[in-house]
Amino acid sequence: MSVQSAQGAESSLASLAYADAQGRVTETRGPLSHWLRVGEVVTESNPALIGQEDTFAELILSPDDVLTLTDISFSGPDQDAFFTIRVWWEQAHERFVIETAAVDDPGHRHTDSVRAERAAQYDNQLLELEREHFRTIYEHSPQLAVCLARDGTVVAASHMLRDRFLQGVDPADERALLHVLTNHRIWTSLWRGREPIGFPIRACDVDGHRCDLEVSALAARHPNQMREEVYFTLIDITERNASRIALMERSADLETLSKRLQDSNKKLDQFASVAAHDLLAPLRRIAAFADMLDDELGQSEHDSVLYALNAIRRSATAGQRLVEDILQLSRMSSLDPRLEPFDVATVFAEVSAEFEDSLNEIGGTVVCDGEPLTVEGDARLAKLILRNLLSNAIKYRQPDRPLGIRFRQSTTGTPHARLELIDNGVGMDSSQAQHAFDPFVRLSENSDVPGHGLGLAIAEEAAIAMGWHVFAHSEPDQGTRMVVTAPLPSADASRARD
Repeated sequence: MSVQSAQGAESSLASLAYADAQGRVTETRGPLSHWLRVGEVVTESNPALIGQEDTFAELILSPDDVLTLTDISFSGPDQDAFFTIRVWWEQAHERFVIETAAVDDPGHRHTDSVRAERAAQYDNQLLELEREHFRTIYEHSPQLAVCLARDGTVVAASHMLRDRFLQGVDPADERALLHVLTNHRIWTSLWRGREPIGFPIRACDVDGHRCDLEVSALAARHPNQMREEVYFTLIDITERNASRIALMERSADLETLSKRLQDSNKKLDQFASVAAHDLLAPLRRIAAFADMLDDELGQSEHDSVLYALNAIRRSATAGQRLVEDILQLSRMSSLDPRLEPFDVATVFAEVSAEFEDSLNEIGGTVVCDGEPLTVEGDARLAKLILRNLLSNAIKYRQPDRPLGIRFRQSTTGTPHARLELIDNGVGMDSSQAQHAFDPFVRLSENSDVPGHGLGLAIAEEAAIAMGWHVFAHSEPDQGTRMVVTAPLPSADASRARD
């Protein structure tokens, strides 16, 4: 910036602007004065003249001086050119004259050219550094990745892919990866703007082994160089496909075995039914003939004969019960339970009513604790479970004290109800409690206790069929606690968790 004499300042240049004594633009003229706007105060708003208030005040006092600003550039369409701005005070009209002139100087043009060339070189250097950085990252990627140019040549490839699919492989081989990628319909789709994701292909590795691969790709135009490239990422799914095929074959085998097992179970059920019928028939005839002999003999004086008849009758009856229990146990595994909500207390009341005469005869009592609960299950199977548990409690009671049975219902903040049948009977050893639900296991060595050790086994099978659980806690002479866990209906289960 300089202040010169205003003599000869008027020129033929048409790019002029005028401002009042406060620097507010009142008029603009010519194509180079568009950087000034009428109404603005140039010393406050224009970047070229901002902060020049004192200089403008001096120009008013010295009308012959000129404020000259050189090598000024603007943004927008004029950013590549340089301008000279001159400002002086026109005393006759009491206004500032602001003149804008373009600089047509070879030196400026040369400087501009040099700057452009340096900028281009700098951009090219940055581009090459970025490209080298990209290539380094790409090559050291732990994935199968390759970048191909439009003509199919390799721009960059990860070491993993190069070692497995490119080293020593003839690209013209139809089984080679590059040949498959560039001749597959994926290649054509990419140049039509489609981007395949997880597309399956098959290619040979450097050892000639066929590999199943999933390909994802993206076509892009390289900046500045206008080069088109494709970026491929691949996933080796050879083992996954082999495992899937093996699994499908195994599933088919399992399905065949399952069908054979179903057919076998069906035949076993039929056999069990026929066998049970054939076994029960002679047992019934034995009992019937024992009754006929008893009627014929009447009050026979031969006590041994009557004793034998009673033994025959009891054995026949016990045999019938054994066959029926075995048949019932065998059918448990093929049950198709109807699962629906039902009230536990109601079911237990119906079952305990079946034992009312037996309980009255021995002076036993049954007490129910806890609020009534609704559980999810099959009420028929629930009755079967409770019936066997009550029967066991009555059979294995203490002979020297009245039987007391307590049925307790509760929830413990889980989506299951806890049902407990507690008695004060003979109990059993804790190690024996683990096997109480095995078939033919009796809880007492007393032969006078009826049964064949199948009741708890049937109860457990019924529980399993409904998704319930049943287990025992006991100590000798301390009674037995039979525990059943049953799922609550979905709404009740949610409230229990809350």
